[in-house]
Amino acid sequence: ATFVELFEMQVRSKPFNTALVFEGGEVMTYQGLNEKANQLANHLIAAGVVAGDIIAVKNKRSTDMIMVPLAVMKTGAAYLPIDINCPEERTNYFLKDSSCKLLIDDPFLAEFESKRTQFSNENLGRSIAPSNLCYIIYTSGSTGAPKGVMIEHRSLLDYVQTFCDYFSLTQNDTVLEQSSIAFDHSVEEIFPVLGVGGILVIANTTKKLDQLFKVCEKYRVSILTTNPYTLEYLNEVYENYDFNFRVVLSGGDTLRGEYISKLYQKFEIYNTYGPTESTVCASFHKVMDLQSKVPIGLPIN
Repeated sequence: ATFVELFEMQVRSKPFNTALVFEGGEVMTYQGLNEKANQLANHLIAAGVVAGDIIAVKNKRSTDMIMVPLAVMKTGAAYLPIDINCPEERTNYFLKDSSCKLLIDDPFLAEFESKRTQFSNENLGRSIAPSNLCYIIYTSGSTGAPKGVMIEHRSLLDYVQTFCDYFSLTQNDTVLEQSSIAFDHSVEEIFPVLGVGGILVIANTTKKLDQLFKVCEKYRVSILTTNPYTLEYLNEVYENYDFNFRVVLSGGDTLRGEYISKLYQKFEIYNTYGPTESTVCASFHKVMDLQSKVPIGLPIN
């Protein structure tokens, strides 16, 4: 199977449950998200997109930021996420290096919106092989030219199911999406919760930590994926908020014990590790006691 099938199963069983909440106020149900993704997928097919194509996506933060990759996956193509603030020269490098078929940006979506009703909102029913390419994420290029990491559908589905098993995700969970879609942390934030019928809250801005914490408080976020430095700050201001955190995951850099000295007994904290090539994470470690450097844990299933 693929994540597309898993998501469509949630749509059938929970059509009117909330799937996405954008901090600005927009809300989409599972049925609404699925139907719009189907319409865009049919629009892409009409434009000549076929299975195996690479489709770049570069959109501002909104519910469409989630809908577009889902639509691309439904066609059998792979999505290539590019940060909305990525410089033009770097964007052009990604498009050329990947042999991208087309770029879905905000002007593209505006044109699609004007004729969206012309396209069917029914599931496409396309057969997508687990070995088909699902997405490409480019590395930073700190050791040379950026390199596109190619992840297959079976790898994404495996990680989604592993994540849900490890952290007991259910439809009652709410996850915050704060990462740039160009980084694989976004994969961890977006897909597991939509695979179980929970709620994904999309932060409008990721620059101010206090604003992010207010979003977490307002929408009762239960799963937070972040970095050690955000946790270090959270450790100091935690008591100023009424949080609903159940699980908090740290990744991307070294987690030190002093960063979580007040937090680790309040909710479950995990240190995670993995290069983009391993599909987000390769190991999880549940923090049970304070150590100067928190271990990265054992390999996940």
